[in-house]
Amino acid sequence: MRNNFEQLEENIMKRKFIRSSNKKKIERVPEDQMLFRERREDMNETNEKFEKLKLAEMACLTLSSAGFGCSVISANLIDEPDIHKSSIYLTLPLVLSTLTTIVLLFAIYWRSQKQLKWEQCKLIYSAEDDMSTTNKIRYVILEIVINAIHPIYGMHGVEIYMYNEVLGVTLKYKLSLLLTVVMMLRVYHIVRFISSVSKYKTSRCQRLCKIYGAQPDNFFALKCIMQEGPVSVIAWMFVSGMLIAAYALRVFEAPTVEYGGKDFSTFGNAIWCVIVTMATVGYGDYYPVTLPGRIVGFIACIWGVLTVSLTTVTFSNLLSLNLGEETSLKLLERLWFKENIKEEAAWVLTTAVRYKLMCKNTPDDKRKIHEQFDRFRYHFKKFQFLRNKQKNLYDFDCYTDRIEMKLLEIIDKYEKAVDYITKSEEIIEFFQLQALD
Repeated sequence: MRNNFEQLEENIMKRKFIRSSNKKKIERVPEDQMLFRERREDMNETNEKFEKLKLAEMACLTLSSAGFGCSVISANLIDEPDIHKSSIYLTLPLVLSTLTTIVLLFAIYWRSQKQLKWEQCKLIYSAEDDMSTTNKIRYVILEIVINAIHPIYGMHGVEIYMYNEVLGVTLKYKLSLLLTVVMMLRVYHIVRFISSVSKYKTSRCQRLCKIYGAQPDNFFALKCIMQEGPVSVIAWMFVSGMLIAAYALRVFEAPTVEYGGKDFSTFGNAIWCVIVTMATVGYGDYYPVTLPGRIVGFIACIWGVLTVSLTTVTFSNLLSLNLGEETSLKLLERLWFKENIKEEAAWVLTTAVRYKLMCKNTPDDKRKIHEQFDRFRYHFKKFQFLRNKQKNLYDFDCYTDRIEMKLLEIIDKYEKAVDYITKSEEIIEFFQLQALD
């Protein structure tokens, strides 16, 4: 036995010696000789790149809004009879629109570069990646093409003719007005800027999303903003969609006034038509007759259905009780129920005693006895109704209560069985004693 213990101890010592010798053989390779280096995120550098990205987003938003505003001013002044086509009031907004658009195109590329640098600091891309290897150059080119469309100087006199089959006439459009409508696609700068400056794009949010496998992009930030302030988001969606669709509808339908079309020459009528369309009411007093106007109406209808459905869901969630409010309401209902059932029980006893006394003291007055019996029956039915309501109020029919009731029945049967066995043993002992005697 002793030899076995000694042999076991020697085997343990040999294993420890082998492990220690293997640990000594492992040496750390210098970083300059490693094939793959482990990259770590520098939080200070990441925050610095993110601040520059937000600055680029703000620059793009400012330039796009300024260019669109100048184009709208110039387009609305074209039909003014007091202003000449070569007036400075027309040329200056167009020149400013062109200058801001040129600067905007460079700002878009600069913003894409800043986003790539920030994503490299976040270890999404390697330091050797560029715009072409990450396929960002495609989106940059598409964005540049969309933002490059604008009315330029010398275009305010150009006109486009389109034949309308509904009215049977040829309509005349100003090219600068049509390009101004296309410029409304720049509204995506607002959405991207709001999502970029929100608290859901911070470094802490990025780390948490990375831990739990979520993608912290702009769509994630917009969904979080929607969850935090749904009323504000829905109001902004409705107002922005209404203004954009109304302006486009006014541009496309205004030339039809001279040929018997609806009066869309005023912005108020266009807003009214868009509101009725977005609400899916459709009174029929104003409706588009041109193909571009009908396309705008179709988009406004789809946008209105989306907004109305989100409004319904939002108000349904606002009116529903949370867990704390539901618990408080249930406790208050139980307190009020106890008071009501005590009052009804007292009325049942009172009417029963009065009925008994009347039957004893005045048995000949059948009318009063019958009236007292009706009062007793009314309060007794009301008391029974409250007793039935008690089951729903205290959740007597829920699954856990049923299990508890079954367990109580089993415990009761077990106790009865134990009592029966005890009594049987006492009887057997009694008969055994009698047999011995």
